[in-house]
Amino acid sequence: MRRQSLKWHNNLYGSTGLLRISSADSGAPGTFRVSLMMDWFKSSGFLCNGSYPCPSSDPSKTEDKVSHFGSTAALSVTLTRYLEAFGSVRSYANSNDMGRPKLLQVLGDTVLGLKAFTPADPGQVFRFGGEAHLLLVNGTGGVGLNGGGTGFRLRGLATADLTKPDGSGTPLRLHLNLGYRLDNTGKVVEDTEATRQMPITRIERFGLGINRTDFVETGLGIEGVFDMVRPFLAYTMEIPVNRQDYTCPAKSPSIVAYGDNCLGYDPGVSYFPSRLTVGARAMPWKGLAPMAAFDIGVTGKSQFMTEVAPTPPWTLWVGLGYAVDTEEAPATVKEKTVEKIVQTPPPPQYIVRGSVHEQGTTTPVLDAIVKVTGRAGGGFTTGSDGKFETSHLEPGTYTLSIKADGYKEGQCTATVISGAPMGPAPQPGMQPGMQPGMQPGMQPGMQPGMMPPPAPAAAPAQPASGPTYFDVDCPLEALPKLGGIQGRVIDSESKAGIPNASVVVKDKTGKEFRATTDSTGGFKVEGLAPGAASVKTEADKFFAGGSEVEIKSKENVGADVTMSAKPKVASVAVQGKEIVIKKQILFEKDSSQIKGESNQLMSEIVDVFQRNPNIRKVEIQGHTDNTGTPDHNMQLSQARAESVRAWLTQHGIEAGRLEAKGYGQTRPRVPNVTAGNRAMNRRVQFIITDRAGK
Repeated sequence: MRRQSLKWHNNLYGSTGLLRISSADSGAPGTFRVSLMMDWFKSSGFLCNGSYPCPSSDPSKTEDKVSHFGSTAALSVTLTRYLEAFGSVRSYANSNDMGRPKLLQVLGDTVLGLKAFTPADPGQVFRFGGEAHLLLVNGTGGVGLNGGGTGFRLRGLATADLTKPDGSGTPLRLHLNLGYRLDNTGKVVEDTEATRQMPITRIERFGLGINRTDFVETGLGIEGVFDMVRPFLAYTMEIPVNRQDYTCPAKSPSIVAYGDNCLGYDPGVSYFPSRLTVGARAMPWKGLAPMAAFDIGVTGKSQFMTEVAPTPPWTLWVGLGYAVDTEEAPATVKEKTVEKIVQTPPPPQYIVRGSVHEQGTTTPVLDAIVKVTGRAGGGFTTGSDGKFETSHLEPGTYTLSIKADGYKEGQCTATVISGAPMGPAPQPGMQPGMQPGMQPGMQPGMQPGMMPPPAPAAAPAQPASGPTYFDVDCPLEALPKLGGIQGRVIDSESKAGIPNASVVVKDKTGKEFRATTDSTGGFKVEGLAPGAASVKTEADKFFAGGSEVEIKSKENVGADVTMSAKPKVASVAVQGKEIVIKKQILFEKDSSQIKGESNQLMSEIVDVFQRNPNIRKVEIQGHTDNTGTPDHNMQLSQARAESVRAWLTQHGIEAGRLEAKGYGQTRPRVPNVTAGNRAMNRRVQFIITDRAGK
């Protein structure tokens, strides 16, 4: 259903809403509502009973018989999308057989008001507003307003509409009212009370609707929204506020006989007026809405205060409303409108569709964001095939900006031509409908130099169907696909992590990255170019360490770097043109495999290299004794020199600083005549061949 087709009807005060609760909205501008409501109540022992006696000429009579009948006429007009004016006139009569007089009438209590609210669009859930009531009170003893009794009411309104314009959603509307009522009805009876020198009785307070306090008014209602009936449930309470500083008379014997309490004595919530209302409006005919509701007194119905009019234990309400709201157009008009729309050709639609791919390849770029420069909106996203389509664009030239992860931001240009045929956008200099390679005046299938055949008779114009597409190609330049290292620096002996170690990583491009290990020896370096990278580490009381790592694109490779604790006496030193080692590097017998017991010595050699960057080139020399054949010894010495070089490069020494050379048995230090001499000849030496500054 459409939002305008909902029927609003007046409440007791004239405002649109439930019986006593106003909604934070109204009908369409220019609409109005009228209503007539009647209320009836009858009971025994309501105002006079054993707990609350009333003075009577018949001592045997303790319970009163009371009846009530009232009527309310209301009118409201929606002035604008956010403003409603309303008013109501109420008259009622109360009969009580223990009252003096027995019949009390009120003729013409009037409410005039304005309600403002936030304009609501179809489907909007929450609406807010407020309203002001001018309360004009009829005087006692005749017809006419009592100016001193004029009051005022201010209320804040909130409505939650859970329905939907298309008829879906939940068919419920929730209403919340919170307000303040300045009640001056007590002034109407001031002269009477002055003559009597005592307050009026509760029978008179009820019969005339007299209060001596203001009220904080609260109300909560829920309304079912159905096609033929609108049931509702509401709860309202008025909390007395003694703005008038009314002083309750001392409890004289006459007051005690009445049994009324006083607000100043903190009587409790059970004395405050409150009621639960159950009702429904039916909508069987256009605009007309009969209403029935039943008030159930919750508090203030059996315990009474001198300052507040009693609340009846129940009241029956019946009424009839008529609402003139904006309606949907008749079916015949709708059919004519639809027919007219069908006969009108739709406006042309121009759409740019494109392909985003990696520059130099046909690899599609998915999830790229394409935006039309200078236009608002979130842009368009490419699919798994790298394709995208824009919404309708007016003729003109557009710049498309493109962003995608892993690619430099790019642009491409698209031109939309008015009246172009459907299909790819024409190339520069081509007329609409021409194919690549055609000259002006040629038709599809003709070769250059051929005469076009006679033009056929013009076919009847057919309306264009579907949008016109303009294709565009958008390459993007890929960013370097960087990687990283995540590893640990550990003690070679205890295998424990070394905290606060300095880590320097140099990637394939020569760019250096620095990090410091955490408490567990861990470190992480990102943004490295793919390829070979060196890792160098330094830490107090440890030899410098290092490693060679192969960086992979978009991955964090693992790299554990071991470091050896420094001995008290150094075994490696730079002396002249040689890095002298005071211990020998040990190999497996007749093998180039370095023994594990030489790892600390090797780590000390790495440390010397890293602490002496001015040593630019070193020849690693391998030597043997004369055991075995000369050819075999030459090969073994070369393999051992290369094994040392590989160990050092794997631990962070640049390969360009090292050259491996085997000399076999050709350069003995001492004659190979004893086992001790042969052990001295089996050695590795580090000869400095290039040094900065020398």
